[in-house]
Amino acid sequence: MDQPSGRSFMQVLCEKYSPENFPYRRGPGMGVHVPATPQGSPMKDRLNLPSVLVLNSCGITCAGDEKEIAAFCAHVSELDLSDNKLEDWHEKEHVLGPSLGFANLSSTTAKLLGRRST
Repeated sequence: MDQPSGRSFMQVLCEKYSPENFPYRRGPGMGVHVPATPQGSPMKDRLNLPSVLVLNSCGITCAGDEKEIAAFCAHVSELDLSDNKLEDWHEKEHVLGPSLGFANLSSTTAKLLGRRST
């Protein structure tokens, strides 16, 4: 049975930061601080996301659903996607939100956009 050649940013995000894999514990020095979220954000019930996400070397090849990314990652200020397989710059743009202050895209290959000069 063939395995898919890669995974989406949203798939990896949901796996890594799901309550089962990354539980939120109350109390000083325990768990992850979940910042206030915009009303209607699905993040509150599904994921415990810090403002700094480290998703390096996760086999990410595409972004996933843009609306989900916007809802879940509105507060993310730093993102490490190094050593993934995001080859299409448009896919990278879907992940890079307006609140993002820093993104590590090292060792990801971006196909050049535009036309060859003659």
